[in-house]
Amino acid sequence: MDHQNSFSTGMSEALPRCLVEYLHNRSKWPGFCKKIGRQIDRYQGTTWEAFFHNREIGFHQNDYKITAGARAFIHVPRTAGTSVVDFFSRLPDARVEGLNIHRPVSRRCLPGRFRYFTILRDPVERCWSFYRLTLHGQNHVPYHEAASRGLAHFCKQCWEMRNMYCRYLSGFPWREADTEILHLAKNHLSRFEAVLSLGDLSKQIDRLCSVWSLSPSVAFQHRNRAPGPEMGLDPASREILEEHNQMDLNLYTQFRNGFIRSPENQEGSSQ
Repeated sequence: MDHQNSFSTGMSEALPRCLVEYLHNRSKWPGFCKKIGRQIDRYQGTTWEAFFHNREIGFHQNDYKITAGARAFIHVPRTAGTSVVDFFSRLPDARVEGLNIHRPVSRRCLPGRFRYFTILRDPVERCWSFYRLTLHGQNHVPYHEAASRGLAHFCKQCWEMRNMYCRYLSGFPWREADTEILHLAKNHLSRFEAVLSLGDLSKQIDRLCSVWSLSPSVAFQHRNRAPGPEMGLDPASREILEEHNQMDLNLYTQFRNGFIRSPENQEGSSQ
């Protein structure tokens, strides 16, 4: 399966193939496998615990259904999504689904036929923020063992550091991004109801509420910034992140300014 082949990149170099296959086969018991994964991660710097943790809580699933007339929020980590979740949780009339979960475009409910919106951030800055969060988060972060071994090692072991926009927007999170995945992600994103830019998020949220005829009682506030000491992005780290996010950078260049469709300009209606 694609998700197994992709996730095993790096893993199979550190572990015997029989153990890799065993853990995948037992993944329907993620709580049990997560404990094993944590011990392996400590010695190998892998990300097995995170893999099973995400399965346990239902993250990254691409086969969910969207309620007729609702809007699905695609929350890519470290894009101010938590602030958006907090804001729209107080606006039930917005009919937004997917607020409390990280999941890609659904292969069962494709954009154009169903309503989606998301936030874009510079891919290098997003990954750097995710790296900082993993290193300095207050609670135990499953990816910490891999991140503690350096940025290059972390990028190799953690798929969320490699073209996550293309993975999420294409609907194939476990597949390594290539030109086909990039094209599919761009096609899907062009059919979104709204693509917001992190750099001007507050103003764009206000405009989105106006287009959607919403009247929030509380102003939007950006919170949940990366913890720990400030870590300036040095040239060597930037080069590593750019190397692992070429497809995302291509996509971001095209859509970085975002857009909000008026109701009359939407391609279709959700079923």
